[in-house]
Amino acid sequence: MKKINFHLLSIGILVISIFMISLLNFFDVFSVKFSNILIYITFFILLSLNSFKIALKSKNKGIISGLKVSSLISLLIIILKFIFKIKFTFNTLIYIALIYLFSTISSIYASNKKSSNS
Repeated sequence: MKKINFHLLSIGILVISIFMISLLNFFDVFSVKFSNILIYITFFILLSLNSFKIALKSKNKGIISGLKVSSLISLLIIILKFIFKIKFTFNTLIYIALIYLFSTISSIYASNKKSSNS
């Protein structure tokens, strides 16, 4: 139950932060470019924390846990792009590559931390 609560909490934080950043953008406190950057940073921080948490509890190697998480999120992005008929661009490929990078690195770090504590 705690594992599900942590992931739901991170999804809630992501939704609330996107709402707050969008609201600040609406009132011209932030520019659109700065708002987008903040949303990406928030997403990647939460992705790294979730990958770290999953890898700590996993019995697999860190890279496998990271690849599972990043593959799931990338598949979700691809499905949503097909559903909403959004074009694939070079930026999408970079975004998916960054998802793999952040998720895998944080999972490997968690796996190394777990093995050094044992």
